[in-house]
Amino acid sequence: MAKPLLTQEQVDSIVRKYKGDRAVEDLLESRSGKDGHFQRFVMNDGLIYHVNTVTGKLTITPPAKREK
Repeated sequence: MAKPLLTQEQVDSIVRKYKGDRAVEDLLESRSGKDGHFQRFVMNDGLIYHVNTVTGKLTITPPAKREK
């Protein structure tokens, strides 16, 4: 049985917990696929925040590793 996805409020809370004084500039994408369910956000310093919307795991990548 598939796990329920996190609500947008829960995803936003995860991002706020780690972003400190960074501002979210843009939601890059929200996708469900073979690699899982996730949302990507770009911060004003260029870092990319990837939030798995099933597990809540947050991964932060530098701008140079930004996926297209």
